Amino acid sequence: MRAGLILALVSALVACRAGPYPVTRVMGGERRAGVFVSPYAYEHFVRAELAAAHGDDELAVNEYRLARAGSVDDAYVIARLAGALMRLLRLEEADAALAEGDVVDPESEAIAVARGDLYRMRSDDEAAVASYVRAAELAPSSDTPIFRLAALLESTGAAGRALEALASGSSPARLRAALAIAVARRDAASAGRIAERLSRIAPVYAADIAEAAQLALTEGRPILALHLLRHPLLGENRLLPLRARALLAAGRSEEAEVLVVGSSDRAIPEATERASLLLAVGRADLALEIAELAAGAGDERARVWVAASALELLDAPRAAEVAARIPAAASDGARATQILDDALRTSGLPELAVEVHAAREATALAASRLQALERAEEEEPQESDEPVAEDDVEAPPPD
Repeated sequence: MRAGLILALVSALVACRAGPYPVTRVMGGERRAGVFVSPYAYEHFVRAELAAAHGDDELAVNEYRLARAGSVDDAYVIARLAGALMRLLRLEEADAALAEGDVVDPESEAIAVARGDLYRMRSDDEAAVASYVRAAELAPSSDTPIFRLAALLESTGAAGRALEALASGSSPARLRAALAIAVARRDAASAGRIAERLSRIAPVYAADIAEAAQLALTEGRPILALHLLRHPLLGENRLLPLRARALLAAGRSEEAEVLVVGSSDRAIPEATERASLLLAVGRADLALEIAELAAGAGDERARVWVAASALELLDAPRAAEVAARIPAAASDGARATQILDDALRTSGLPELAVEVHAAREATALAASRLQALERAEEEEPQESDEPVAEDDVEAPPPD
């Protein structure tokens, strides 16, 4: 029995001394292969991560070092240690840690990314780009080095290269980031291409496709907008207003009219949006009917569409009456002023139109200045009512 116990203990010790075996973990949504980590090292690693998350990088550094003191060193832990040291501006120590990481695992993506971060802190952008590219080569399926590379390129004014780097991959995260850059740059062509790819590999991102279509329409490319809006994911009625405006911009007014007139209240729930679209497709009669119902129900935003529809139907007196009741300083006051101007001119009263237009613009300007003054007063620091301590009172200079 004793001999069997000794044999079991020896076997356990041999197993503990054996070389590390690989383990696959999921970190940040990505699968990473690494060596087995002892409970001791894992405990200190978790403590380090918690400390870093709470901004206590001094404690994090100590815990990462304790995690490395286990039976097996790990390049990922070293990379995290280097990151904490960089946040403490202890760059020489971070450099030394990364050199040790290269010895532990010369092909570690985490070490390459951390070295790129260190180069960035030292303002060596060229070396940082090389490190991030190296990291991407070591882990082609990882998004981390690509995001770092894109952020660096965009910050240095090379947004085109950042867009190219992001769009070269096939992960939804990369493509969404690339689409965001394309939209920010108002690059409708690139946004269209990326949105098309995104819709094929990750059809859950309908909002991204719609954003690209809106950009294409804004930039005067309605055909591209319609191409994107044809995606089955968007459905027949989804984004119908955007689809209708794209048809109008493309000169396909009859199709736009059929689409809008035949749409349901669910497809265009906002009465003002529906009235606006009906007016745009030449159905001022239906627009007036809907706007009047909405205005009668208390929707003040609908009043301007009542006036606009009446003017389109050549009912200038009605248009002038409704537009005149909309305050010049209201959100739709400028449009109401223009409708009133047009209605008076149509009625053969150009002199009155000039006078009323000038008076309403002056009223709107005065209201705008008053609001600016009120905002400025609200932003001014308030004087404290608390008594000033004697120690805070400056003593008079000696005679």
